[in-house]
Amino acid sequence: LGRFRNSYKEGKKCRICGGWNDYNGKKLIGCRRLLMEVCDAEGRTFLIEPERVNRAVGQVEFNESNNGAVGTPVDMIRLGGAPLSDYRISHKNWQVGDSLCIDARDDHPLFQKRWSHNQWAAYGSDRCMELAEKDNFQGRDGFLGPLPDYEERCDSVHVKLNKWQVCGKFHGKNRWYLGPTLEDVDLEKELQDVFILLLDAKLSHGLDLSFVTHLFLLEPIDDAALLEQVTSRAHRLGCTGPVTIETVNVWQELDGE
Repeated sequence: LGRFRNSYKEGKKCRICGGWNDYNGKKLIGCRRLLMEVCDAEGRTFLIEPERVNRAVGQVEFNESNNGAVGTPVDMIRLGGAPLSDYRISHKNWQVGDSLCIDARDDHPLFQKRWSHNQWAAYGSDRCMELAEKDNFQGRDGFLGPLPDYEERCDSVHVKLNKWQVCGKFHGKNRWYLGPTLEDVDLEKELQDVFILLLDAKLSHGLDLSFVTHLFLLEPIDDAALLEQVTSRAHRLGCTGPVTIETVNVWQELDGE
Protein backbone atom coordinates (compact mmCIF):
# COMPACT_ATOMS: atom_id res chain seq x y z
CA LEU A 1 0.00 0.00 0.00
CA GLY A 2 2.90 2.32 0.74
CA ARG A 3 4.30 1.76 -2.77
CA PHE A 4 0.91 2.61 -4.27
CA ARG A 5 0.49 5.77 -2.25
CA ASN A 6 4.05 7.14 -2.32
CA SER A 7 5.47 5.68 -5.57
CA TYR A 8 8.47 4.21 -3.76
CA LYS A 9 9.29 1.20 -1.65
CA GLU A 10 11.30 1.32 1.55
CA GLY A 11 13.59 -1.37 2.85
CA LYS A 12 17.13 -2.62 3.38
CA LYS A 13 19.60 -4.44 1.13
CA CYS A 14 21.47 -7.27 2.80
CA ARG A 15 25.26 -6.81 2.73
CA ILE A 16 25.79 -10.56 2.65
CA CYS A 17 23.52 -11.80 -0.16
CA GLY A 18 22.27 -8.55 -1.70
CA GLY A 19 18.65 -9.52 -1.03
CA TRP A 20 16.04 -6.78 -0.65
CA ASN A 21 13.94 -6.72 2.53
CA ASP A 22 10.76 -4.62 2.50
CA TYR A 23 10.20 -2.38 5.50
CA ASN A 24 6.70 -2.79 6.94
CA GLY A 25 7.03 -0.56 9.98
CA LYS A 26 8.63 -3.24 12.15
CA LYS A 27 12.31 -3.62 13.00
CA LEU A 28 14.24 -5.60 10.37
CA ILE A 29 16.46 -8.01 12.26
CA GLY A 30 17.63 -10.62 9.75
CA CYS A 31 17.57 -10.92 5.97
CA ARG A 32 14.56 -12.92 4.78
CA ARG A 33 15.95 -14.02 1.42
CA LEU A 34 15.98 -17.80 1.00
CA LEU A 35 19.32 -19.48 0.39
CA MET A 36 19.98 -23.11 -0.57
CA GLU A 37 22.73 -25.33 0.76
CA VAL A 38 23.91 -27.75 -1.95
CA CYS A 39 26.59 -30.40 -2.31
CA ASP A 40 28.42 -31.29 -5.55
CA ALA A 41 29.72 -34.66 -6.81
CA GLU A 42 33.07 -34.06 -5.12
CA GLY A 43 31.44 -33.54 -1.72
CA ARG A 44 31.92 -29.77 -1.56
CA THR A 45 29.11 -28.02 0.31
CA PHE A 46 28.21 -24.36 -0.32
CA LEU A 47 25.30 -21.91 -0.37
CA ILE A 48 23.59 -20.55 -3.49
CA GLU A 49 20.78 -18.15 -4.34
CA PRO A 50 17.68 -19.92 -5.77
CA GLU A 51 18.04 -17.84 -8.95
CA ARG A 52 21.17 -19.85 -9.76
CA VAL A 53 19.12 -23.01 -10.32
CA ASN A 54 18.90 -23.64 -14.07
CA ARG A 55 16.52 -26.55 -13.64
CA ALA A 56 15.73 -29.58 -11.55
CA VAL A 57 17.24 -32.76 -12.97
CA GLY A 58 14.61 -35.21 -14.21
CA GLN A 59 14.84 -38.97 -14.54
CA VAL A 60 16.01 -38.99 -18.17
CA GLU A 61 18.87 -36.55 -17.61
CA PHE A 62 19.79 -38.26 -14.35
CA ASN A 63 20.14 -41.63 -16.06
CA GLU A 64 22.76 -40.35 -18.50
CA SER A 65 26.02 -41.80 -17.26
CA ASN A 66 28.31 -38.93 -18.22
CA ASN A 67 26.56 -35.92 -16.68
CA GLY A 68 27.72 -36.33 -13.07
CA ALA A 69 24.25 -35.89 -11.57
CA VAL A 70 23.93 -36.38 -7.82
CA GLY A 71 20.98 -36.66 -5.47
CA THR A 72 17.49 -37.85 -6.45
CA PRO A 73 15.82 -37.03 -9.78
CA VAL A 74 12.79 -34.74 -9.59
CA ASP A 75 9.42 -35.95 -10.84
CA MET A 76 7.53 -33.37 -12.93
CA ILE A 77 4.29 -34.52 -11.27
CA ARG A 78 5.47 -32.81 -8.09
CA LEU A 79 5.75 -29.55 -10.06
CA GLY A 80 2.16 -29.87 -11.22
CA GLY A 81 3.19 -30.44 -14.82
CA ALA A 82 5.32 -27.27 -14.94
CA PRO A 83 8.72 -27.48 -16.68
CA LEU A 84 11.72 -28.45 -14.57
CA SER A 85 13.12 -24.95 -15.09
CA ASP A 86 10.30 -23.62 -12.86
CA TYR A 87 11.66 -25.52 -9.87
CA ARG A 88 13.31 -22.46 -8.34
CA ILE A 89 10.15 -20.32 -8.35
CA SER A 90 8.69 -21.69 -5.11
CA HIS A 91 10.26 -23.48 -2.14
CA LYS A 92 7.09 -25.60 -2.04
CA ASN A 93 8.62 -27.52 -4.95
CA TRP A 94 11.81 -28.34 -3.06
CA GLN A 95 12.74 -31.52 -1.22
CA VAL A 96 15.95 -32.48 0.53
CA GLY A 97 18.11 -34.58 -1.80
CA ASP A 98 16.75 -33.13 -5.06
CA SER A 99 19.15 -33.23 -7.99
CA LEU A 100 19.71 -29.79 -9.53
CA CYS A 101 21.65 -28.17 -12.33
CA ILE A 102 22.96 -24.74 -11.28
CA ASP A 103 24.93 -21.78 -12.59
CA ALA A 104 28.03 -21.46 -10.39
CA ARG A 105 29.68 -18.52 -12.14
CA ASP A 106 31.44 -16.28 -9.65
CA ASP A 107 30.81 -13.25 -11.88
CA HIS A 108 27.09 -13.89 -12.36
CA PRO A 109 25.40 -10.69 -13.62
CA LEU A 110 22.46 -10.98 -11.18
CA PHE A 111 24.50 -11.08 -7.99
CA GLN A 112 27.01 -8.95 -6.12
CA LYS A 113 30.58 -10.13 -5.67
CA ARG A 114 30.89 -12.56 -2.78
CA TRP A 115 33.19 -11.90 0.13
CA SER A 116 36.62 -13.57 0.05
CA HIS A 117 37.70 -16.46 2.28
CA ASN A 118 39.82 -14.03 4.32
CA GLN A 119 36.84 -11.75 4.90
CA TRP A 120 34.67 -14.66 5.99
CA ALA A 121 37.43 -15.94 8.30
CA ALA A 122 37.39 -12.55 10.04
CA TYR A 123 33.62 -12.93 10.54
CA GLY A 124 33.86 -16.42 12.10
CA SER A 125 33.51 -18.86 9.20
CA ASP A 126 35.91 -21.34 10.84
CA ARG A 127 33.52 -21.63 13.78
CA CYS A 128 30.63 -21.99 11.32
CA MET A 129 32.27 -24.96 9.59
CA GLU A 130 33.08 -26.53 12.94
CA LEU A 131 29.41 -26.40 13.93
CA ALA A 132 28.23 -27.58 10.50
CA GLU A 133 30.52 -30.61 10.48
CA LYS A 134 29.49 -31.46 14.03
CA ASP A 135 25.86 -31.60 12.85
CA ASN A 136 26.83 -33.39 9.62
CA PHE A 137 25.64 -30.27 7.76
CA GLN A 138 22.06 -30.95 8.89
CA GLY A 139 21.86 -27.93 11.18
CA ARG A 140 21.33 -24.25 10.40
CA ASP A 141 24.97 -23.31 9.88
CA GLY A 142 26.56 -22.30 6.57
CA PHE A 143 27.89 -19.14 4.95
CA LEU A 144 27.70 -17.51 1.53
CA GLY A 145 31.40 -17.85 0.74
CA PRO A 146 33.21 -18.02 -2.61
CA LEU A 147 31.94 -20.68 -5.00
CA PRO A 148 34.07 -23.67 -6.02
CA ASP A 149 36.10 -23.23 -9.19
CA TYR A 150 34.50 -25.32 -11.94
CA GLU A 151 36.48 -23.70 -14.78
CA GLU A 152 34.72 -23.96 -18.16
CA ARG A 153 31.62 -25.86 -16.97
CA CYS A 154 30.75 -23.42 -14.19
CA ASP A 155 27.39 -22.44 -15.76
CA SER A 156 26.08 -26.04 -15.68
CA VAL A 157 27.02 -27.83 -12.45
CA HIS A 158 25.09 -30.75 -10.96
CA VAL A 159 24.46 -30.63 -7.21
CA LYS A 160 22.24 -32.14 -4.52
CA LEU A 161 19.99 -29.97 -2.33
CA ASN A 162 20.82 -30.38 1.36
CA LYS A 163 18.61 -27.77 3.01
CA TRP A 164 17.35 -24.19 2.75
CA GLN A 165 16.49 -21.32 5.08
CA VAL A 166 16.56 -17.53 5.14
CA CYS A 167 19.88 -15.71 4.97
CA GLY A 168 19.43 -14.28 8.47
CA LYS A 169 19.18 -17.78 9.94
CA PHE A 170 22.33 -19.00 8.20
CA HIS A 171 24.28 -15.94 9.35
CA GLY A 172 23.05 -15.64 12.91
CA LYS A 173 25.11 -13.78 15.50
CA ASN A 174 23.81 -16.09 18.21
CA ARG A 175 25.78 -18.95 16.60
CA TRP A 176 29.03 -17.74 15.04
CA TYR A 177 28.65 -14.75 12.72
CA LEU A 178 30.60 -11.61 13.69
CA GLY A 179 30.01 -9.44 10.61
CA PRO A 180 27.50 -6.73 9.68
CA THR A 181 23.81 -7.62 9.73
CA LEU A 182 20.63 -6.06 8.42
CA GLU A 183 20.35 -4.00 11.61
CA ASP A 184 23.55 -2.18 10.61
CA VAL A 185 22.13 -1.10 7.23
CA ASP A 186 20.27 2.18 6.74
CA LEU A 187 16.78 2.21 5.24
CA GLU A 188 16.71 2.94 1.52
CA LYS A 189 13.98 4.31 -0.73
CA GLU A 190 13.61 2.91 -4.22
CA LEU A 191 11.35 4.63 -6.73
CA GLN A 192 8.49 2.44 -7.92
CA ASP A 193 5.68 3.90 -10.00
CA VAL A 194 2.77 1.73 -8.82
CA PHE A 195 -0.39 3.32 -10.21
CA ILE A 196 -2.85 0.39 -9.93
CA LEU A 197 -3.82 -1.55 -6.80
CA LEU A 198 -5.83 -4.77 -7.21
CA LEU A 199 -8.09 -5.80 -4.32
CA ASP A 200 -10.68 -8.53 -3.89
CA ALA A 201 -13.86 -8.39 -1.81
CA LYS A 202 -12.05 -9.61 1.32
CA LEU A 203 -10.15 -6.31 1.44
CA SER A 204 -13.22 -4.08 1.31
CA HIS A 205 -12.87 -3.29 5.01
CA GLY A 206 -10.34 -1.28 6.96
CA LEU A 207 -8.06 0.18 4.26
CA ASP A 208 -7.64 3.95 4.03
CA LEU A 209 -7.52 4.76 0.31
CA SER A 210 -8.40 8.44 0.69
CA PHE A 211 -5.67 9.37 -1.79
CA VAL A 212 -7.06 7.50 -4.84
CA THR A 213 -8.89 9.20 -7.69
CA HIS A 214 -10.63 6.27 -9.42
CA LEU A 215 -12.21 2.97 -8.36
CA PHE A 216 -12.95 0.36 -11.04
CA LEU A 217 -15.30 -2.47 -10.08
CA LEU A 218 -14.69 -5.53 -12.24
CA GLU A 219 -18.07 -7.01 -11.38
CA PRO A 220 -21.34 -5.46 -10.21
CA ILE A 221 -21.96 -5.35 -6.46
CA ASP A 222 -25.65 -5.98 -5.78
CA ASP A 223 -25.32 -5.69 -1.99
CA ALA A 224 -25.79 -1.99 -1.24
CA ALA A 225 -24.06 -2.29 2.14
CA LEU A 226 -21.00 -3.96 0.58
CA LEU A 227 -20.90 -1.36 -2.18
CA GLU A 228 -20.91 1.36 0.47
CA GLN A 229 -18.06 -0.41 2.29
CA VAL A 230 -15.98 -0.55 -0.89
CA THR A 231 -16.55 3.01 -2.03
CA SER A 232 -16.00 4.44 1.45
CA ARG A 233 -12.42 3.15 1.34
CA ALA A 234 -11.70 6.13 -0.94
CA HIS A 235 -14.66 8.51 -0.61
CA ARG A 236 -14.16 9.44 3.02
CA LEU A 237 -12.86 12.16 5.32
CA GLY A 238 -9.40 13.17 4.27
CA CYS A 239 -9.79 12.39 0.57
CA THR A 240 -7.70 14.69 -1.61
CA GLY A 241 -10.30 15.24 -4.34
CA PRO A 242 -13.28 13.75 -6.16
CA VAL A 243 -13.45 9.98 -6.59
CA THR A 244 -14.74 8.44 -9.80
CA ILE A 245 -16.31 4.97 -9.50
CA GLU A 246 -16.80 2.89 -12.65
CA THR A 247 -18.07 -0.65 -13.20
CA VAL A 248 -16.13 -2.40 -15.96
CA ASN A 249 -17.91 -5.30 -17.64
CA VAL A 250 -15.15 -7.88 -18.03
CA TRP A 251 -17.40 -10.90 -18.57
CA GLN A 252 -19.26 -12.12 -21.65
CA GLU A 253 -23.03 -12.16 -21.43
CA LEU A 254 -24.70 -15.37 -22.57
CA ASP A 255 -27.71 -15.36 -24.88
CA GLY A 256 -30.97 -15.19 -22.96
CA GLU A 257 -29.37 -13.83 -19.77
